[in-house]
Amino acid sequence: MIATALIAVLAAAPQGTPPITSGFLLPRVHRGSRSPVFTNPVLAEIAAGTFKAPRSGDHVRLADGSTCAWEPIEADADGWFENEGIRGGALHTSIALRQPATLILEVRGASSVRVNGEPRIGDVYDLGITRLPVALRAGANELLFLRGRGRLKATLAEPPAPLFFAEQDRTLPTVFRSPIRRSYVAGVILTNTTSEWRSDLVARVRYEDGSVTSTALPTIPPCSNRKVAIEFAPLTVPNDSDSLSLALELADPIGTLFETRLELTVGDESAAHARTFVSDIDGSVQHFGVRPPTTTLSRPAMFLSLHGAGVRGAHQAGCYEAKPDGVVVAPTNRRRFGFDWEDWGRLDGLEVLDRASRIYDADPDRTYVTGHSMGGHGTWRFGALFPDRFAAIAPSAGWRDFWAYGGGAEYGDAPSGVAQLLDRAANQSRTLLLSSNYEDLGIYVLHGDADQTVSVEHARVMRRHLAGFHTNWCYYERRGAGHWWGNQCMDWPPLFDFLRQNRRPAVRTELTFTTLNPGVSSRFGWLGVVTQQRSLAPTKVHGRVDPTTRRITVETDNALAIEIDLSRTGLDAGDVSLIVDDSNLTSEWQDRIWLRQRATGWELDVEPDPLHKTPTRSGPFKDAFRHRMLFVVGTRGTDDENAWALAKARFDAETFWYRGNGSVDIVTDDSFDDAATADRNVILYGNRTTNAIWDRVLGDCPIVARRSGIFVAGRSIDGDDLACTFVYPRLGSDTACVGVVGGSGLHGLRTTDHFTYFVSGSHSPDWTIYGAEMLERGINGVRATGFFGPDWTVDPGQTEWRD
Repeated sequence: MIATALIAVLAAAPQGTPPITSGFLLPRVHRGSRSPVFTNPVLAEIAAGTFKAPRSGDHVRLADGSTCAWEPIEADADGWFENEGIRGGALHTSIALRQPATLILEVRGASSVRVNGEPRIGDVYDLGITRLPVALRAGANELLFLRGRGRLKATLAEPPAPLFFAEQDRTLPTVFRSPIRRSYVAGVILTNTTSEWRSDLVARVRYEDGSVTSTALPTIPPCSNRKVAIEFAPLTVPNDSDSLSLALELADPIGTLFETRLELTVGDESAAHARTFVSDIDGSVQHFGVRPPTTTLSRPAMFLSLHGAGVRGAHQAGCYEAKPDGVVVAPTNRRRFGFDWEDWGRLDGLEVLDRASRIYDADPDRTYVTGHSMGGHGTWRFGALFPDRFAAIAPSAGWRDFWAYGGGAEYGDAPSGVAQLLDRAANQSRTLLLSSNYEDLGIYVLHGDADQTVSVEHARVMRRHLAGFHTNWCYYERRGAGHWWGNQCMDWPPLFDFLRQNRRPAVRTELTFTTLNPGVSSRFGWLGVVTQQRSLAPTKVHGRVDPTTRRITVETDNALAIEIDLSRTGLDAGDVSLIVDDSNLTSEWQDRIWLRQRATGWELDVEPDPLHKTPTRSGPFKDAFRHRMLFVVGTRGTDDENAWALAKARFDAETFWYRGNGSVDIVTDDSFDDAATADRNVILYGNRTTNAIWDRVLGDCPIVARRSGIFVAGRSIDGDDLACTFVYPRLGSDTACVGVVGGSGLHGLRTTDHFTYFVSGSHSPDWTIYGAEMLERGINGVRATGFFGPDWTVDPGQTEWRD
């Protein structure tokens, strides 16, 4: 007998689709917020291979020793399961088919769902975009929904074709009215319901005269979705058009497989509009909104506007009136919720800023950043990280960090050495550690004193903080105003007047700069940090230029290597004297000079060794997920290990799509092409036993995972229940790196299934070894963690072991 709440038997499978209307709920069992460490007894059972379909009253033991029971739950008439226990909970149901079938599973309100044991992405924000091809077997099929937000719904439907373009979640540009033919790019979900890898597909956009634009599509794995870039170039767009409909075909070498249409908005380039581009992070299609200036300008000001949670970039730009002196540009944080303008949201903002600045030839000395709510947080972050890019910043209704708003990772009042390193990794989200970088920026703070979403206390804390050292700031509390008081809470005239009063200086003779990670933020003006002594600890440099004596003085804290750009100091060519901490040096003139700290003091150095940690490649683990990363699936293991690798890579790709509108190449190790993927980051799934490219891309990496255990620089941890994540330079590349998501045996591999590295604010060091017991014991299940040294060797001074 199957222990489940629902057995739906189809009268004529696969044509019918069973409803999902009842199940068992295990309420609020997940513990952990924005941290790589969490507990979940259900995931612990899954990793161990002991999970069984629950019965009413079955108990599980939580990390604190208490127990929780599975309880029956029924959906309402509209198919929604509603219960506060769904928050952090698990909901199990089962369906039965008479014949095998691949159906489309639409999930709303759950973070993820496991279909017959394989992890798939959910739709925690209820965006209505998650429709997954799922291969169901004859007989019972188990669905386990994880971590909702109080309500969830799931439905099954038949696919319109074995391979097709989905209608939902399209990333489309505004097509401009123009007699000139222009090229555009759209992002459209390609769905493969078959059991085959497909690399022979083409998208064709057909025009009125019969001409066609063809785009070769990337490889798509079996039973998966992938958002693909499709190029098109309409012949002409008449002035009286408000919309444009183009035929879109999916084809292979045999013929056309599916037909649909691209429905596009037509607008004027001088009005608010959306632009699309192909991201260098992963090759996906992203968009941003633009509000052009009222007239054509030479070197306009650039107002970068960061949106709040749930807002699209194009809508954000439309909230502003056109400015007479500048262009408003609104990136999209990769998604409406995205990454809180951290991690890949930060990278998206910089990509858009660079692209828009080129399009409009914007004045870099009159570039500003502003934003509302989550975008206000982003504004504080961008100003702290990139003081060299902006003349002034203006957060509205912004929160400063996760610990003050929404919860950051906490590791206890008296943390262990392991916890201390995990906590140091979380420094990347601690805004106030970088607040000295605000000193040269103009700052306008705007907040409503009746804000019920982001308390005005966030603004008041920053006001008190700025008052201690800053001289160029303005603070305005809007009496009686809540979180949103119309477009003016962003498009506030005094705010823009203040921004316009500020320009970035041409030369700074004195500056102070703090960085937490040179790979994120490495320089301010003429002074840069190349390498830290202690990774992700605050690194501070203070520099002064004396034009009269041609002396440059630099004081450092936690810097191992620095860079001075003499061309930006305002000095004429000629020898310069340097005082770096207690070291006196003289340098011949060159545009850039490098210095490195040795045992005897600071010395002039050659250009940094690309095989060492530099701003190009410095970790930590999350840094692996960029540079057009591709996921490489191991095929040299057992059938179960190989199936895990493909399912995990697909789940990670789906997660990056859902959270970051991403598009990731997935390949098998036996099809991996070193030359064709040179200088791209690689995410390796498995271990040295199961993944054939381990040695080819990792070389002599001091961390080696095998089926029997994990080896770290002379120390071995034995067992088949170990998981690991780490980043390391890719062999043969000066820029790319490898990220490993793996473990020893199947137990350890499955422990990684729901790791949180795509959650903003969840940070880990360069490398971490987890025991499967982490899922039950939390921080006490982390066996070891650390940061590599400057030369990418295991650094004993930055390594902590549980035992």
